Amino acid sequence: QQPAFTGAAGEQLPQTPAQHEELKMVAKLQQMKAVLEKGGKFEGINRKVQIKPTKCIQRDDGGDPEVTEALVVLKWGGSLTDVGLTQAGALGERYRNELFPGDSTTFLRLHNSYRHDLKIYSSDEGRVQTTAAAFTKKFLALEGELTPILVSLVSKDQHAHSMLDPSGVKLSTTIQDEVKETIRAILSRNKEYDDTLEKMSDLDPMLAAIKSIGNPRAKMVCLRNNIYRLLAEIDSHITLQATYTPVTKASDDAAHMAELDNGETLRLLHSRWQKLYDDLWNEKEEAFDISKIPDVYDCCKYDAIHTQTSYGLKTLDDTYKCARQLAELVCPSEYGMTRSQRLNIGSTICRNLMEKVSRDMRGIVTSYIPKKTAVDSSEDDDEHENGEGKVKKDDRSNIKLNRDYLDASGLKWLKCGVLQPPEGRQLTNERLSRALEKKSDFTSHHWETFGITDLRNNDYVKSGGFYFKPAVQNDEHDTEKIDDDFIENSIKTRLYFTSESHLHSVVNALRYINMDGVAGQGMETKSKSKRFAHPIFDSHEQLLLDGIKEFDYLTQIVFKVYEDTTARQHSDERFHVRIGISPGVDGNVMERGKDHIDSKGLLWFPIEQGKIIPYNNFVKTCKNISELVERS
Repeated sequence: QQPAFTGAAGEQLPQTPAQHEELKMVAKLQQMKAVLEKGGKFEGINRKVQIKPTKCIQRDDGGDPEVTEALVVLKWGGSLTDVGLTQAGALGERYRNELFPGDSTTFLRLHNSYRHDLKIYSSDEGRVQTTAAAFTKKFLALEGELTPILVSLVSKDQHAHSMLDPSGVKLSTTIQDEVKETIRAILSRNKEYDDTLEKMSDLDPMLAAIKSIGNPRAKMVCLRNNIYRLLAEIDSHITLQATYTPVTKASDDAAHMAELDNGETLRLLHSRWQKLYDDLWNEKEEAFDISKIPDVYDCCKYDAIHTQTSYGLKTLDDTYKCARQLAELVCPSEYGMTRSQRLNIGSTICRNLMEKVSRDMRGIVTSYIPKKTAVDSSEDDDEHENGEGKVKKDDRSNIKLNRDYLDASGLKWLKCGVLQPPEGRQLTNERLSRALEKKSDFTSHHWETFGITDLRNNDYVKSGGFYFKPAVQNDEHDTEKIDDDFIENSIKTRLYFTSESHLHSVVNALRYINMDGVAGQGMETKSKSKRFAHPIFDSHEQLLLDGIKEFDYLTQIVFKVYEDTTARQHSDERFHVRIGISPGVDGNVMERGKDHIDSKGLLWFPIEQGKIIPYNNFVKTCKNISELVERS
């Protein structure tokens, strides 16, 4: 219950510090109650409660300690919008069509025939998991709801948590305190930019962001005033709504009857902005709460997409511009104000993920069976090694589909997985289905007993939970053979869905780990002759990366491994890694609204065609990241 601190006549009495803290606790509990009851019951993947003991006492009987004080953390990550689902699906489809060799049909045939080694990992954030499921649905051309896809194809176990959830990462409190103190000192200034601020950061984008703000305190006051005017504008819409909406009961609220996107109402829109207005200024400390700046910026972008088309809020544009200027400084500062800070924070957060990426690459390269070329024809003429020992050079049955068929009068069927093929005609022939459970090839005499006179190359039949397709058509049924690209290639793919912090961390670690003059660089290890790695990006590419103002929804980092078959088998030039970076969805949300679904330079922005480096240099770079964290 709300505590009442009033006198006998009902006048408000001055609050003691204890009473003030009690009121704050009541407000927090009321907010927690509202979140837990959102939607009528506590369920789903977007809310989670953590209870952490902070004080304990030992029992006299020597039993387990008794918890006397606990910290309760309620996390509500919000829900992915319909626009977000559309964006994730569109990206998955573009990956299938553009990222892999061959056309879309070839890719799906590889996957359905177990030639595509695919694993998908996600953090435990609800929106991240939903994004992973929406992406996967279009990526693999699946049908149905997202929940079965999420449960069956997306890994969310402890292993994924250790790689993709920042909550399990222990960052240096010293570095964090340094960053917070620096950004607090900058935004508490009440004067214009001067040369004294240049010592705050050695990063040009951060200095440019500070300069664009001008007077930080005046900019914060401007932002809060804009929110106040925005609230007044929303109030006018509520008043207008009440004029045209019939209210049958005194308890009815016309503003709750005006429904917006994603289940929000006009009243909830007002409450959301009112809370931001209240939280932005801390009356007790008489200071602005800079941690609320990203929330204000996110709400501006959300309303630009989902609300602006309905109400045309005139003040939203000014609020958005002001919030963006501040967010371009505050949001990246979380990952460090200097190169050294960004390297240390980034390496700590992304270490487990980059170790996993590196292990996957090493597994591919070490187990790969190289093709014979003119350059290395003198080596191992008759045999080569794979993970299971020596095999003859022409025995590639383990990396290609079996193309041995019966004679021209027979037919062999190929098991193509548990997923229904996206194209072709399904045959409803029970006799054939039962027969395929025992064998997959038939002579002409046996084939005639099934009563099938018209059979095409992409026809398929289901048997025992699996789908089968003709491996080859005989002369009587218009002979066609499987594409060479489908037969000769297999693909290994790992997809990781995580939060913005991990994307920033990976980019920062790769940018600064091998850079001269940055503390903790890989060259400083004792085994520098073995661990030395050249910087991933040159000076021009670093400038291009500096041009990325923010990492938006669906930001991607892509690593692809290529083999140069003209190089010697054990040469450093044999394998290469191609790095692609995209900052996610593109466009000014104030102008494009719900059409804000494109993706800038989807795969290889901002470096044209991606950055290609020797494979060994990439592996050494990942090793340097791990060693830096160990030394820290």
